[in-house]
Amino acid sequence: MQAGSLDAAISIQEAAEPEDVRFRTVPLRHEAFVLVGPPKLLSSAIRSGSDSLSAFPWVLPRVGSDCDRLVTSHFARHGVLTRTVGRTDDWILAQEMALALQAITYIPSSELVRRDGLTRSVDVAGIPAPARTVVLVAKSSAAVSSWFLILRQRLKRAYSRTSALAHSS
Repeated sequence: MQAGSLDAAISIQEAAEPEDVRFRTVPLRHEAFVLVGPPKLLSSAIRSGSDSLSAFPWVLPRVGSDCDRLVTSHFARHGVLTRTVGRTDDWILAQEMALALQAITYIPSSELVRRDGLTRSVDVAGIPAPARTVVLVAKSSAAVSSWFLILRQRLKRAYSRTSALAHSS
């Protein structure tokens, strides 16, 4: 967008980003991450203290990605260093890798899949789940146009639908 090639984009809002008057940012969804892993491993992680979480094998997002920074910095603030055994930006593959590698992974709640051999948890060893805010960003001049208002409305509806599907039993 800064190069002028896009009128709007969906992005992850960084908490420390300063306001840029050239752009309008509209939150679409505040999404918690969910810990996923094989049931025995996950229950052991849940019961263990936060200090012992560093010993568990983790599947994490690609190094340097927004989600990698979100997850690793969140746990670092709680004194947990993750021991990485695999990395991927594909959330479905991350869950499959957690099962195959007997590891745990954090994924956005909207990306949960029902799979035999996997379970999920929001709270781990007293550490709250990390969360991200998905935003729609547009040039300030475009943010008042009818297409932007329609796009924002449709995206919010789509997020509501996918959220309901992800959390249904």
